[in-house]
Amino acid sequence: MAARERSRNTGTEDSFVTQRQHSSVRRFCRRQLPVYTRARLNSQLGGCDKCALTAVADQVSGTTPTITVQIEESADERNWSSKNGTPEINAQSLSASQTNMFTGADAGTSPAKAFVRLRVALASAGAPPQAHLRIYACLRDDS
Repeated sequence: MAARERSRNTGTEDSFVTQRQHSSVRRFCRRQLPVYTRARLNSQLGGCDKCALTAVADQVSGTTPTITVQIEESADERNWSSKNGTPEINAQSLSASQTNMFTGADAGTSPAKAFVRLRVALASAGAPPQAHLRIYACLRDDS
């Protein structure tokens, strides 16, 4: 069966394109608590078999800040668990002097539950971390 590709560029702009599903989240994070993608994206993110992530961070501050992005899944949008044991983007060091870009992927070896969200966390050894973030998710449905 040929791979079916759907395309949407969904984020703060909420614009849509065709050919490949593509979601983005843009936020300015100023704390060490996790930030989650918007709830309205949960079913879109959960509707595909494979997910490739790209995180872009700039305007970074803090003492040795890091970024972690992990896919979480749920069957009911109330009880969430990590889809994989290790985050797709795991504690990558951020540089304040340049734009940072990191990639990660979920190969889709096990199917996701109906709802998926991204957990994004900044961490720092000293001063609270801060960064302008944009997360892109490229989704593929092999069914």
